[in-house]
Amino acid sequence: MQAVRASRDSAAAEAALAQLKEDAARDDRNLMEPIMAASRAYVTMGEMCDALREVWGTWRETPVF
Repeated sequence: MQAVRASRDSAAAEAALAQLKEDAARDDRNLMEPIMAASRAYVTMGEMCDALREVWGTWRETPVF
């Protein structure tokens, strides 16, 4: 993983993550294309999930007994 991150185009990866965050912030956007673009830029699944958490937060189920 470190070798992939070291060899990828960092500017392209950051741009893909920024586009993913921008599209995630809007309700009318399909996220499949920005996710695919991020994958093509060698952005990891963890980085994509972190970006989406920044926009949407983390959902916690309310315990009901």
